[in-house]
Amino acid sequence: MGILIRNARFILSPLENYGISILENKNIFIEDNKIKCIGNKCGDKKDIVIDASKHIVIPGLINAHTHAAMIFLRGSLPDAEFWEWLPRVIDVEGKLINKELVFHASRLACLEMLVNGIVGFMDMYYYPLETLKACQEYGLFIATGPVYEKEKRQQIEKFYREARKYRNHIPIVNIHSLYSQSEEELLGAHVFSLEKNIRLQIHVSETRKEVFMLKKKTGFWPVEYMYKKKLLDKNIILVHANWLTSTELEYVAEKRSYIVTCPHTSMRLAEAGFTPVYEALEKGIILGIGTDGSSGDRYNILDEMKELVLLYRHNYWDTRLSVKYVYPRLVLNNYKIIGIEGGIIKPGHPAHITLLRIDPIKHTPLKKDNVLARLILSSEFNVDYTIIDGIIRYDSSLFEEYIDKIRDSLQYIERVADKIDYEKGVAK
Repeated sequence: MGILIRNARFILSPLENYGISILENKNIFIEDNKIKCIGNKCGDKKDIVIDASKHIVIPGLINAHTHAAMIFLRGSLPDAEFWEWLPRVIDVEGKLINKELVFHASRLACLEMLVNGIVGFMDMYYYPLETLKACQEYGLFIATGPVYEKEKRQQIEKFYREARKYRNHIPIVNIHSLYSQSEEELLGAHVFSLEKNIRLQIHVSETRKEVFMLKKKTGFWPVEYMYKKKLLDKNIILVHANWLTSTELEYVAEKRSYIVTCPHTSMRLAEAGFTPVYEALEKGIILGIGTDGSSGDRYNILDEMKELVLLYRHNYWDTRLSVKYVYPRLVLNNYKIIGIEGGIIKPGHPAHITLLRIDPIKHTPLKKDNVLARLILSSEFNVDYTIIDGIIRYDSSLFEEYIDKIRDSLQYIERVADKIDYEKGVAK
């Protein structure tokens, strides 16, 4: 028995060449975790049937950078700039963070991502094993691993051994940043990523202060420093990259490293930098998008795409980042960054699919030639179904049941929240 998505009003799929296919009023048949058929005569009466006549069908979305369990700190320090925000957050985490909190906060974060049509994410946070445990019930793809610390190599190895038992885990290793960790740790993490052939995720060139700190210390800009130390390669994921020189961008392209931009965080924390999105994409760099952690305020990739498009049009003074240009690239690139197949709705491809409800008040008129603009520039679509590997992992008609299942986690987070002054960003 498969799943028949019947009479989908619109199917918006990226193509392998970064084009877009927009189909109307077609069926999609899913079986054995694959898309088997798209057309007018797919499936039969034995299948699970979803009436999609009032839905837009898109690929399941990937969130290319998160600190998932930071959900408990959302709304804190609403008016702080980065270098005021960061030490206060670290102080609160130091006083409150533990395995139990990470478990419960991750559980909520993963459900929120499912509710927003996200089928996988790349994470960096404390106790990554707890995030894997918390989110198993949702079937999400989770790329995570510990932050590399030289004195904890045995613990890191233990994590990877234990993490093997978790479905849909994609192992990675993390370095927080060049300014917060030693050169020895950076080199060690890089060697580790090469040995294991896994991604290495690092925050880099997020703020102007950061790049000048490293320039003063080493004589190099951050990505230039990594290039000179032979630390750029096809496994490296550079997160933020707000303050890159044109030469550094050439280095990234040469070494085929990845970039992930988080525009909401950049604006919220007044980082003022400008990830060279268009220039990177035109050089063939695989650039993706993420929501970040508490500074991202929500786990919604469509909303993040909207903010990126509007921010960059404002700064470029033109519309080179068209919706047709951005949508297929960010959807497909996020899959490439996390390292799994998907992002295309086509027979033979994995059945990672999101169904967005068409609201007659918010979305009228909705036509083939404006549906993509409505999707990206409004981003006001609610998700009714999230399908991962051909399994319905979220069904909005069962929303209250999902909430009931995590009631204990919600209550735990509320108790932790009572210990935080959110406006000041301090633990009480």
